Amino acid sequence: MVMFRTIPEDSTGVAHILEHTTLCGSEKFKVRDPFFMMLRRSMSTFMNAFTASDWTAYPFATQNKKDFFNLLDVYLDAVYFPLLEEDDFKQEGHRLEFSKLDKSSSDLEYKGVVFNEMKGSMSNISNTTWQALTKNLFPDLTYRNNSGGEPKDITNLTHDYLKGFHQKFYHPSNATYFTWGDVDAKEIQQFIDDK
Repeated sequence: MVMFRTIPEDSTGVAHILEHTTLCGSEKFKVRDPFFMMLRRSMSTFMNAFTASDWTAYPFATQNKKDFFNLLDVYLDAVYFPLLEEDDFKQEGHRLEFSKLDKSSSDLEYKGVVFNEMKGSMSNISNTTWQALTKNLFPDLTYRNNSGGEPKDITNLTHDYLKGFHQKFYHPSNATYFTWGDVDAKEIQQFIDDK
């Protein structure tokens, strides 16, 4: 697993949307969704990504050593060299669409994978209560922000800000690696250093 400390300064969901867009192709793996492709080609037992209030993690698991290094290669390229295309930002973050796609006179509405996910999340009373509580308990700390994104704030996030957030937080000196299993730690370190 590779994990980064990601400190949001607002509730635009930049860390969450970046988590999604890093998985939309990288310099070495230019396919639209390398992780979906890996599900069919890998013997992984787990592949995912998580965003929390002050960190983002990309864990994976496999019982095959060769597959471990293949997955590590894909993950490292995804987090350090993502394409971060504007179309992926619009798909994963937010965009305007006609409410009736076949009718250009219909109302415009916001769409996006994270936008819709967080609309659902923030319609849950437990989540809205938690966000209100942390906002008031920690007014001067990052924990006041909704790292997943407040739907009303997600629409303020720009593609350029997302790319800047990646540049600020996704680098080796801000990364923590966790591994477990029957693979020599020096071999893993050398593999990471070579990338």
